[in-house]
Amino acid sequence: PLPGVRILDRERYGWMTDIQHDDFTSSADVREYYRRAGALLCLMHVLRGRDVHWENVIATREGPVVVDAELLLQPVAEGESPASPLLTGLLSCLQTGPDGEIVDVGGLRGDRIEHGPTAERIWTGLGTDNIRVSEQFQPIGPKANRVLLNGVVQDPGAYADSFVSGF
Repeated sequence: PLPGVRILDRERYGWMTDIQHDDFTSSADVREYYRRAGALLCLMHVLRGRDVHWENVIATREGPVVVDAELLLQPVAEGESPASPLLTGLLSCLQTGPDGEIVDVGGLRGDRIEHGPTAERIWTGLGTDNIRVSEQFQPIGPKANRVLLNGVVQDPGAYADSFVSGF
């Protein structure tokens, strides 16, 4: 089974449990994680989920947890192939980085990302007469979507058999 998340619905707003990233201590647990990731891909594909990129997935010992699922049940656009699980963004989601390089921000990847894919507006000169706004690419810290086995990032490709068996 995939991990569940407890939510509290308050009609106009809601709360959900805090999901913590876990470090894995055995390769068997990592294989099970990727089997569950394959099941998640299947589910997201069937529900036409989108936007399952690295910022919206947290790696836990119970399996991958999607923390931002507002793009479920998306309509199929004219000319779009509804048969591709790549549309979910979980496997791979290519974007152009700040230096023009192509980076993979997919939910199971994101290992080479050092800055966000888009610039953020930053106020500088606060408290002075030189206040201004500029756009800067902000550094990104550790990524909660990555599977760590004893502190070492695991390559999803090395667990393809587990992933496929879960799908």
